[in-house]
Amino acid sequence: MTWLSVQQTIRDRPARVGDVPDVLCVGVSYRTAPVELRERLSALESGWIAQLGSACTCIAEWALVTTCNRWEVYAATACPAEEALGEVQAALQAALGAPAGEYGSRLFRYTGRDAVRHLCQVAAGLDSLILGEAQVQGQIGSAYTTGVAQGTVGPVLSLLMRTAIRAGRRARHETPIGTRAVTMSSVALAVAEAYARGLADRRIVVVGAGEMARLALKVLHSRQVRQVTVVNRTLAHAQALLADPGWQALALDQLPAAVAQADIVFCATRAPGFVISPELLTHLPDAATRGKVLIDLALPRDVDPALRRRPGVILIDLDDLQEQVDQGLAARRQSIPAVESLIDAVLGEWEQAMRDLSVRPLVVELRLKAEQIRRQEMARTLRFLGDVDDSTRTQLDHLTRALVNKLLHEPTMHIKSLAHVDPAEPAQVDEQAATIRALFGLETDPCSPHDATPAV
Repeated sequence: MTWLSVQQTIRDRPARVGDVPDVLCVGVSYRTAPVELRERLSALESGWIAQLGSACTCIAEWALVTTCNRWEVYAATACPAEEALGEVQAALQAALGAPAGEYGSRLFRYTGRDAVRHLCQVAAGLDSLILGEAQVQGQIGSAYTTGVAQGTVGPVLSLLMRTAIRAGRRARHETPIGTRAVTMSSVALAVAEAYARGLADRRIVVVGAGEMARLALKVLHSRQVRQVTVVNRTLAHAQALLADPGWQALALDQLPAAVAQADIVFCATRAPGFVISPELLTHLPDAATRGKVLIDLALPRDVDPALRRRPGVILIDLDDLQEQVDQGLAARRQSIPAVESLIDAVLGEWEQAMRDLSVRPLVVELRLKAEQIRRQEMARTLRFLGDVDDSTRTQLDHLTRALVNKLLHEPTMHIKSLAHVDPAEPAQVDEQAATIRALFGLETDPCSPHDATPAV
């Protein structure tokens, strides 16, 4: 459903300059719903969101933001918020094939400014499982570009999502919310890099194929580290994690040789006993173990703590890393007030941009009527002149366009200034808009799309 068709369904409402769709958000996150429900919702995303417009007559624009920890629908609606929310929930109930009581209590719902604030908080990492994480900002950007490509995102949600992305970008550039590593994997890599004085040229072994190992490998790949070996009890699982052609996979029985050659070893298995013991390194001279960094991310531990006594070996375990994680989180938490203040400023900019958006239909009406008159008069003049060469036709077209633009410049600027009138004085805006329509003989009930404004 387009913005034009939504306008046509509400012709019985008074025409107001300020009539633009409201924004709403319906969704779940790791805070409100278990992973099972989030998985069920994620399975709907490709087909369900494409049908939302036809299922919900109130919805003019829609977009879906999904991550492993959240599933959120954003919509622009010209109907009352409760009516639109009811339509979205009914469509969701039909898609899930489950009664609303089964999941309704898990849904959060935001409208208007609250919906915008929520998305800005999400983009800034304030609502993430890991405070301040940056990946969600890119996921919002992907939702935006997907919605634009599919034609479901129009001017209202475009403004919303660009506002949120800007809030996230500013939060990370202007506050420390994204600084300091705050996950075990990221802290472990930072510690390893500090001890080894860089990662790029180091020989790195990752033991295990679980979540911790995957996260470490993901960061190593993003840092373009080339000398990486993945060791696992099941060789096929290790091979599946090779993200770079230069990486190699080994079975667990080849671990002693791999550790002997490594500068840094990350251990993250689920083995019940020690995977790396002092005996594993007994055949190595002290010179071969000097500066070797062993990082144990497993619980129960993978590396025998007795290796702390081995000369030259640096052993870091979860207790050592937790202190740095806590320090990083504390630093990020201290940034929350600054980020919230920044979001308040961005919300003020969004409100003004929404008011600017609200006057576009009147500008569109005025310029479309002027263009219609210009074309009619051009055609009449050309018929009167008879045989006119292309150069003259082009000059006449340029002249008439310039005259129209010059004549409409002041009225256009005045209409745009209505967006800056005190929002508490809607009657004043409506009165001036009515006067402009009367002066120029415009329709009393505009139905032009917000994003169709002719160039000024």
